[in-house]
Parts: sequence; structure tokens; C-alpha cells
Amino acid sequence: MSRGLRAAVLASIALLAACAGPSASRLGEVRTTSLGRVLVDANGYTLYIHGEDPPGVSHCTPACTVYWPPLEATQDAVLQGDFTIITREGGTRQWAYKTRPLYRFAFEIGPGRTGGEGAADGDWHVARP
Repeated sequence: MSRGLRAAVLASIALLAACAGPSASRLGEVRTTSLGRVLVDANGYTLYIHGEDPPGVSHCTPACTVYWPPLEATQDAVLQGDFTIITREGGTRQWAYKTRPLYRFAFEIGPGRTGGEGAADGDWHVARP
């Protein structure tokens, strides 16, 4: 494998690992933003809840997840305090906080931003501790 190709492969692996979501030990991290204290993922990006999701259920369809990726829970994830795991339609697992499914906003421009607050006619809100 050429040096350039190897570097590209290693960079891709690092990027995938960074996007994989928080490890269990990182759940519950909080960041102070312009909207006050909010829950963030392992990379410091704000987490959101969807106002139309009833407790323990995600109504964010596959088309919705393009903009609002669910905070996925791995098969070996362990429950922690107010953090639980729901099973989405299709069988994937998603973290929830106090029974509310957690999401990221795909178009957030950096850690600590809150650009998704109030989106979709006010249905999306930052997740607060």
C-alpha cells in the first residue's frame, strides 16, 4: 500500500471513530452555551430532543435522520442513571435521556453551537441536564 493511500485510510478510520458517538463514559457531559447548560456528545456537539417523540419512542423517520441523526447506542452499551436505551423501528438502538430520545443536528457548525433549537416549527429543543 502506498504511503499516501495508507495515510488516507488511517485518516478515514479516525474520522469514523470520531463520528461513532460517545462512549458510555462520556454520557452526561454538559456544556454551557448561549442557551444555558446543554447535554453534548463525546465531540462536544449539542444534543437535541424532538417535541413529537413520546417517552421512550422515536418518531424521527429515516428521512428525518438525515438532518437529525440519532445518538446511537452500541450493542454493549450499559445504562447509566437517567440515560436509557430505546430500540428504534428497524432494530437500531438509541440513547435517551429521562426517556426522551437524543439526536444531533447534522448541520451544526461546531461544538457548543445550538443551531437546531426551535427548528421545524419549534419541534426541536436542546437536551438539558
